[in-house]
Amino acid sequence: MPAKGANPVEDAENWKAYIRSEDDSGRIWQHMWGWIMDEYRELKKKLDQKTKESVFLSGVMEEVKEDPRKLIKVPESVNHEYGWVAVKPEFQLQIYGSDYFKPKPLPDVYKLIK
Repeated sequence: MPAKGANPVEDAENWKAYIRSEDDSGRIWQHMWGWIMDEYRELKKKLDQKTKESVFLSGVMEEVKEDPRKLIKVPESVNHEYGWVAVKPEFQLQIYGSDYFKPKPLPDVYKLIK
């Protein structure tokens, strides 16, 4: 039993109507509310200008630093292997030591009876 209607022509017409309504909705939104996008663009220009002129923000803003690590292209010979980058020390995640955790032993109350 088909999930949709048994008539493929009807299904195609419904799909076309759905697509038309989506296209129309975009045009209607742009006609009704497109001015908001222009307002946001103007606001962004003003805020960027104020940010450049601000004495306070000039001391707070941080320069974007370039990442010193270099990542070469994936070698053809180990293309299928995972973790070929993690071999390099600058890309390793465990910078504070191993993530091995040894829990303390349970008190005698919780020991299993043999």
